[in-house]
Amino acid sequence: MGNAASPGAIPEGTDLQARAQAIVDDQLADAREQYADRIDSIRSRTGATDQARRVGLARVVDTAKQRQAQLRERALYGVEETRFVLQSRLYGSGGRTPNNLEAERRRQAQLDAARLDDPREAAHAYKIAHRNGDKIQCQAIFERASTLQSAPLGGKVWTPIVNEYVRHNPQAAEDLAKLRSLPDLNNPRTRMAFEAQFIVPVPDELAGLSDGQIEQLAASEMAD
Repeated sequence: MGNAASPGAIPEGTDLQARAQAIVDDQLADAREQYADRIDSIRSRTGATDQARRVGLARVVDTAKQRQAQLRERALYGVEETRFVLQSRLYGSGGRTPNNLEAERRRQAQLDAARLDDPREAAHAYKIAHRNGDKIQCQAIFERASTLQSAPLGGKVWTPIVNEYVRHNPQAAEDLAKLRSLPDLNNPRTRMAFEAQFIVPVPDELAGLSDGQIEQLAASEMAD
């Protein structure tokens, strides 16, 4: 997804997720309205046999499911792209392509920060890095602290480092809040709520049919 290629320089204040979600929400609303209109249109046909109506309804359902699947993929991409952008801005080069020297320096800083398991030791390392003007090391320690801060048990002990970093980097506070507000699609309940947005309600005339049966019906001849 987003980590396949850098999105380029990221302007301050960009809220990609809100914009992407608004677009998906509008398209979902349009899709639902069109779906309901097409269902009503087929039901109101005069002179059509029950079989013709069922085939017509199945085709509408099949088309709607394909469209919802496309919207679902777009929404998933929006979440992951936003996550990548925010992580890049918080913990990386902000969308810039770093030169080899900087890339190696970032890699080493992250390796060093990953060894910090004691918040007091991490705070001391952060203080030294900040005093030396080592922004990359400060950023790596901040990433470590903000990750461990999210732990349900013992995470609060990392808060002073996070607060100290955002005090010197105000935009990081907003970006971190946005990052943490993104839906965790690995959580079953969150994933269920996400997937529910894209469910196509099956009309009563097709109740009890599986997806495969609806597809077969949609592909059959519409006998009048």
